[in-house]
Amino acid sequence: MGKDLLTVFKVITRDVNYIKNRPLKGMLFAKLCDDMGLEYRSLLYYCEARWLSRAKVLQRVFELKKEIAIFLSDNNRDEKHLLFS
Repeated sequence: MGKDLLTVFKVITRDVNYIKNRPLKGMLFAKLCDDMGLEYRSLLYYCEARWLSRAKVLQRVFELKKEIAIFLSDNNRDEKHLLFS
């Protein structure tokens, strides 16, 4: 994996783990997605043991990028370098 892509993936993994590792935040994110009428209500964890998981994590983050940006800004975790705007 290239250096730039690895940097982006580390930031995405940190933000996904911020939401998923805290049950309350995970439920609030699911409620946000549910209220917006989205197909998905949760993010996917990345696991190094499965080679397909990186692509699936990136795909889900891309599909939920607006909701992730809203959720992180509401929780005072603005990730300006993610280009979610």
